[in-house]
Amino acid sequence: MKTIAIINTQSPFNTPAGRDSLDLALIFGAFEQPVTVIFLGDGVYQLLDGQNPEAIDTKDYLSTMKAFELYDIEHIVCGLDDMKNRGISVNKLSMPVEALPNAQIGELLNTFDHVITM
Repeated sequence: MKTIAIINTQSPFNTPAGRDSLDLALIFGAFEQPVTVIFLGDGVYQLLDGQNPEAIDTKDYLSTMKAFELYDIEHIVCGLDDMKNRGISVNKLSMPVEALPNAQIGELLNTFDHVITM
């Protein structure tokens, strides 16, 4: 099987990229493809706990990330440097993630057959 990495680089509600990448991850998971979801740059904001998208009249797609486990998507990674640059600590996240230095994520990306950036 081909390994897939999906990189999220956009903040949660400025573009549909976050929702689209989530849908893509769930589709690959439904077909039992090994998927790793990676959050870099402003994409780390998608992981923040306690967001209220209804306050800006937006659909809450972030709660769907709880379905990752049901689809055997177990490897969730975020850029530690990006989190630090944005004042985000691991205890502020909505789910357990593997926080890695960005340089190490670069090395990790070399291990995948396909890398999709959104």
